[in-house]
Amino acid sequence: MSESSEPGRGCSTVDTLRPSFLATDLANQDAATTAGEAPNRGGLFKLPVEVRLEIYRLCLPTDTVFDVRERATFRGAHSYSATAAALLGRTSQEVDGPYVDESEDEWDCYGDEEDDVSLDDPTDEEHQLTAIRALLLASRRIREEVLDVLYGENTFRIIVGPRFDAEDFKSKFPKEKRGRIRRLELIYKQFGTFAGDVPECWMPTFIWQDIIPNVMKLTVVFEQPTGDLIQHGRGCKRSVEDQMKLWCAELPPLLNDLGGLLPATAKIHVDVNRKNVTARLFMKHLGRPFKYWRTRTGYRLFRTVRGEKDWRDRWFG
Repeated sequence: MSESSEPGRGCSTVDTLRPSFLATDLANQDAATTAGEAPNRGGLFKLPVEVRLEIYRLCLPTDTVFDVRERATFRGAHSYSATAAALLGRTSQEVDGPYVDESEDEWDCYGDEEDDVSLDDPTDEEHQLTAIRALLLASRRIREEVLDVLYGENTFRIIVGPRFDAEDFKSKFPKEKRGRIRRLELIYKQFGTFAGDVPECWMPTFIWQDIIPNVMKLTVVFEQPTGDLIQHGRGCKRSVEDQMKLWCAELPPLLNDLGGLLPATAKIHVDVNRKNVTARLFMKHLGRPFKYWRTRTGYRLFRTVRGEKDWRDRWFG
């Protein structure tokens, strides 16, 4: 039986099953922590909280990007397709990991925002769900600590704008759970499928109130209009000038709100595909220090034709 130190790849059967067995064992240990009994009777709680959290991390998904449109919060549905259409119209999970494939320049830091390893293996998913269920049902105290890891140590991806389903989001993320989210990824592109110059870049009030003030790491991936109808949206009748004017009008209010509501210590990474107009909007209206960051999400979303001219990347008076 071959063994491997790399999680999820080439692992032995014992290694693959270990998280679910460990979670079940923890649940059995702390079954005594029920109503009417002292909360510290379970052996797990004799350990320091830092050690308990490390144990939970052996059983739970961490440093993972979850698309909030998924059918269940911590469960994958489809293998990922590396196209912009798939990113904006389909769900995925991805593991955070190193992404350094180009030399740094004055625009970008290439870091650990995303990797392209999916979590769609049904066997891994089955054991992961078993571990989550076992821990959440063990006791109220374990449940609280586990929820902090699940919601605080994973990234949740939101597609900003008219395609965001607020009711679906609220059904999957009740207020108590969305208040635990500490890492958020916002994606926005202007589809241009609505009549008139109607701003599309918006988020529901409950996200501003319940999530943004608690976020400690924000990644923003915004695609500036290019004039390409395939990329911008079929049926769009706006000229490049109209697209850019609306873009420059709809971003400032959102950026002002983000900068005002994020905690002072929050880390902000911005991927705008080196577009000068959008970069200047961030610098002027976010009001917070941030880093330009090249993400795999942006790599998939920004479909630039080789040799494309940059004449669109300018201010239209």
